Amino acid sequence: MNRLEYILAVIEEKSITKAAKRLYITQPTLTKYINQLEYEYGVKFFDRSTTPIRLTEAGQLYVEKKKMMIEEERSLRSQLKSIEDKKITLTIGSGHTRGEKFLPYALKQFCDLHSNVDFCITFPDEIDFYKKLKSGAIDLAFGVIDVTNNMDIEYLEMTVESMGIVVPTEWGFLPQDADPSLTFQHPLPITADMLNGRDVIIPGRSTGADITFMEMLSKYNIQFGRVITANNMIILRELIQYGLGYSFISVNKQIPRNCILCSMPGISSKRIGRCAYIRSHPHVKLLRELSGMIFQSIKLLG
Repeated sequence: MNRLEYILAVIEEKSITKAAKRLYITQPTLTKYINQLEYEYGVKFFDRSTTPIRLTEAGQLYVEKKKMMIEEERSLRSQLKSIEDKKITLTIGSGHTRGEKFLPYALKQFCDLHSNVDFCITFPDEIDFYKKLKSGAIDLAFGVIDVTNNMDIEYLEMTVESMGIVVPTEWGFLPQDADPSLTFQHPLPITADMLNGRDVIIPGRSTGADITFMEMLSKYNIQFGRVITANNMIILRELIQYGLGYSFISVNKQIPRNCILCSMPGISSKRIGRCAYIRSHPHVKLLRELSGMIFQSIKLLG
């Protein structure tokens, strides 16, 4: 059993005692293990002053990075085995939401035609897509990837998503008699001062939305109140709906309930999703074919 499984057990059980029981070890043994791990890294992974116990920010980062390392190790093992078996393994790096919705259908069509191709699907931070394509860690990127000046990249545009700053209605930015739903078509112009000191929900690096969010922060000096970071867009939207903060998210279909859509000068309101791969890839024909099937799945299911 690896280190991450111990940590995940505590997260899921919300208790060291319950996690130890589930792992078939004693509570002192698990506590000693966590203490040693925290000593090794020089940080606290769990806030034990709360009930139930919860991860610290450092603990969240440890879990995210360990998951990525395990995914890459699994991908490497799969590729090595495929070489031994004379098979092809393609590793797809995808954004969470797009991958969950569109990849299964596309892969079904592709696998019906190519029985000699294995797949490994990972969910790296979208900001790292180009670096991972260049290093060979992934063969195909499906999500938000900057292709500017990257002449070695071949790509197919998949989606154009509407983006915006989403704020809880209860903050009173709109006049009382105004209809919040109308801001979907006509976002409410706001200033950085209106967000200063407000609670914020920051999109995690794996969501893709964090790229534009960080651009907004670099353009405007906005101070935060409480900070929540969420790597899952579904949870992020729910947090905004409950008034826990504002965020910058995709609003292609509709804005979350109890929220209004806002805009600020110089902040992009569009995000382009692409399938991209290295032009000189040895299996570039397969990657082109797969990209086309993903595009068709978006047209069918989107």
